[in-house]
Amino acid sequence: MRIGARIAWACLLWFGAGAAAWWIHHPPALAGSATRSDLPRAASSAQASEPTPKELAAEISAVDPMGLVQATAAILAAPQTAASAAEAQPWQFAALVVRGKARYAVLASPGQVPLTLGVGERLPDGDKITSIEVDHADVVNRRGRKRTLYLLEP
Repeated sequence: MRIGARIAWACLLWFGAGAAAWWIHHPPALAGSATRSDLPRAASSAQASEPTPKELAAEISAVDPMGLVQATAAILAAPQTAASAAEAQPWQFAALVVRGKARYAVLASPGQVPLTLGVGERLPDGDKITSIEVDHADVVNRRGRKRTLYLLEP
């Protein structure tokens, strides 16, 4: 037999076996499954109107897809275990800026203007940035207590 005929027979047998298996195997219907008549019908085009872009934007921002409102609320709702009122300021590492070999951290806090600070610079509450890495920044307070601010993920 020629090679082409062998390949054709092999494909035909595989196709036949797959069709037979599909035809023989019929899974039972799930109890309580919805039938086509149980599904809700779409509203007529006269009743349904397209939302405006402003309505869509308001709906999306209400959902908070980036988790910014929830993250801030979680930080503010966390129990205050800070040694001082200055440490209680919830600064968040929002972005990393790289200019040449220098790295700068963009720090944000609710109700504050975002700050762009480099290594060795101080936050308004007196904390000093000791290092800036790709995913976190190390901060030391006036008492020498070290803490790490991790980069927020969108």
